[in-house]
Amino acid sequence: MNRMNNFLLMGSVALSGIVAFSACSSENDMGAEVNPTFDGKTVKTQFALNVPYGNTGTRMSADAAQQNSNFRGISNMKLLSFTATPAAGTIPTSLIDLSTASESDGNAGRYIYSDVAIPVGTKNFIFYGKATGTETATTTPDKLFENGYLSNNLTGATVANLDKINFGLEKINRSLDLTNATAETAESYGKVLKALQDVTETEVTEGATTIKWNDITTSTTDAKLDQAKNLWNAFKTLKAGSANSVRITLEHLKTTAGVTALAEGETPTADGDGLLKTLVKNIDAALTTLGTGNFPADLNLPDGAVGVKYDEASNKWSFNSSVTMNENTIDYKKITYPASLDYFVSTPAKARDVASTGLNDAIWPTKENWTKDEASIWTDWDNEVKRTSRTIALEKAIQYGVANLQLTINAAANTLEDNAMDKGGRASNQNVFVTGNKLVMTGVLIGGQPTQVEWNYEPKTGTTFDLTIYDKKMNGATAPAEGINVPVKPTASTPNYTLVLDNNNATTKPIYVAVELVNNTGIDFYGADGMVPAGGKFYLIGKLNPEAATGVTGKDDNVNRVFLKDYTTKANLTIKDLKNAYNVIPDLRSTAISVGLAVNLEWQNGITFDVEI
Repeated sequence: MNRMNNFLLMGSVALSGIVAFSACSSENDMGAEVNPTFDGKTVKTQFALNVPYGNTGTRMSADAAQQNSNFRGISNMKLLSFTATPAAGTIPTSLIDLSTASESDGNAGRYIYSDVAIPVGTKNFIFYGKATGTETATTTPDKLFENGYLSNNLTGATVANLDKINFGLEKINRSLDLTNATAETAESYGKVLKALQDVTETEVTEGATTIKWNDITTSTTDAKLDQAKNLWNAFKTLKAGSANSVRITLEHLKTTAGVTALAEGETPTADGDGLLKTLVKNIDAALTTLGTGNFPADLNLPDGAVGVKYDEASNKWSFNSSVTMNENTIDYKKITYPASLDYFVSTPAKARDVASTGLNDAIWPTKENWTKDEASIWTDWDNEVKRTSRTIALEKAIQYGVANLQLTINAAANTLEDNAMDKGGRASNQNVFVTGNKLVMTGVLIGGQPTQVEWNYEPKTGTTFDLTIYDKKMNGATAPAEGINVPVKPTASTPNYTLVLDNNNATTKPIYVAVELVNNTGIDFYGADGMVPAGGKFYLIGKLNPEAATGVTGKDDNVNRVFLKDYTTKANLTIKDLKNAYNVIPDLRSTAISVGLAVNLEWQNGITFDVEI
């Protein structure tokens, strides 16, 4: 089996009888002694875990994959035994919890677990484990972003059958519902709507004349009134609903108004000048309302997860919600933390009648040989646990139950063209200078994730693939943005690693990913859905398509989808221009998405994708 993947850590497990005895001249003789621990159903053994490469962490960073001394350990280890090859609906003969190792030969080596009872007749095992530190969701959001999490129902002393086992991603915010949020709502998101509403309701009255900012009749004699109308027409198209986006928009509006705020006690005139001065005053008040609020980041969601819209009929602002969202907007209720580093293998059993005195007694394969798929390693081993068995091994190496996305990004050129003509009404598009860390990646979102995976860490046929992983813990991030700087081609950025679930049995092959970026160019540019203000966050979308005619190499019969458990998918993204930059994240399932990234996807012994965004 050629499975040298990018995770590098591969493990094997073994079981050894704990009671010494006088062996027969041949362990395969019919007269082999019955294991003294045989109780009519089981034989007691030792369990050994082989970790030849000692990968460390939960995020699969390049350094972690090469440091034998950094192995963090495996916890929540479960061993299921079977009398036949496991499949859907199969009932295990036992569920065994494994605890503290009694012997080991080093961090990057084999670990023995004592006094483990294995049913006689066992021919196959399933092993489950979790990287230490990922066992529970009852921890801080920072830890969940750093380590990831997968729920599981492997609890209790027995498992009815394999169909009862499943694993699922952890949603970031299960309770948030913006459907009925208003400007009067007390929570942080209510302040966003209040700030927008208070500015929208700007008006001036002088005598019998009242001018409302959101209902101006164009004047040919009052240039400032015409200016105010143009500002309103732009403002009402605002889509980004984060506190930071609204704050930047209001500050930009204040600057563009070109006047000072109405002084305290000053009576405004019912004209363009009075309206603009009142507008600036109301903007100052709205900025005070917003304060330092950081919605939805305060709920650990990406800025672009929430959008706002203005309703002309009611003259009210509201959030796009999970109930009213259109097909091109992400559902904030279905955004999850990354997957955790889970271990899994379904493997035949190997057994011997010879008892072991320790790891170095030459009975066990060496840690190097144990990961090789060679029949010669098991020449002296049986394929079934018998009442005479003293030493038991798992034939296959321990593998990862999850997939790994390694993502890099760069810009195609020193300057990138925006969409100012189409979305900004400009005479020409702008060429935006992006060298010198002008763009910083602060997050990655991966769509098309299954609602859950079953016992073998693969989705069942018919599973819904509507979850989106949000990874905001960038590997090698630098202050102050805590992100990864975007260089210019041919230089690639520092890679970021995100653990995800296998997307086998998905109804569509392509997977959409979004990169979250900060606009540090110092200018406002225009993307797919309007202006991206300087200092604001925006999103570019890449399409990872294993069936694409170009940009895909290394595909074979085994590697036929974007994410495959126990494999690393490499996505090398290149920003071709800024025309498809989004303020609000699109639904990463939609086929109507404007793709703005070039993607190169690479699999170890598998696929490579090159994609522009």
